[in-house]
Amino acid sequence: MSPAPKKENGPEQSSRPDGLAVRIRQARERKNLSLSDIHKATGISRTSLHDYESGRTKPGSRELLLLTEVLEATPNWLLCGTEEPLKKREGLAALIKLRNSPLMMMVSMLVLPVVMQSLSEDELEALLTLIASMVEAKDKGTYRQISAMAEVFAELLGTGSPAEFTGWSEKSKDPEFMAEIQRKIAAKAEAMS
Repeated sequence: MSPAPKKENGPEQSSRPDGLAVRIRQARERKNLSLSDIHKATGISRTSLHDYESGRTKPGSRELLLLTEVLEATPNWLLCGTEEPLKKREGLAALIKLRNSPLMMMVSMLVLPVVMQSLSEDELEALLTLIASMVEAKDKGTYRQISAMAEVFAELLGTGSPAEFTGWSEKSKDPEFMAEIQRKIAAKAEAMS
């Protein structure tokens, strides 16, 4: 028997739920609540709740806040599996001050890879989901633009090997190549609206 064909459009589905999905189910079971109970308390559809617990989809920031209230769980625990409170980090305050500075691009290029390497895949996915939910809630157009950029760059960079990056780096000097990338990003963002 041949394996099922891989989906061409849409995210690849994992066979096991991620940490967030498992913790949502654990919190619900700990409170002896059914999906219907949570639906009635939050207004989140039963289908969405089932999808959160199976790991098929992730709750947005609004849904996450509703779930934390009903499940009496902290956002930290649901997202990261720890009760350690979020603390203001003095080192990060310096980055906030650089937010509108031309130096921010350089700092981001140095800091982001370190952050991405230090987190597990589940933790990074939770962080990016939280960021994406916040951006989408504030400005759907910006969210679509960022999502389109991420998809186009993922297609261009392939596995992200040094050889692929070097080749891409050379191509990026060509104005026509960069214009084509901008057209692809605009088309993807338009398709998302």
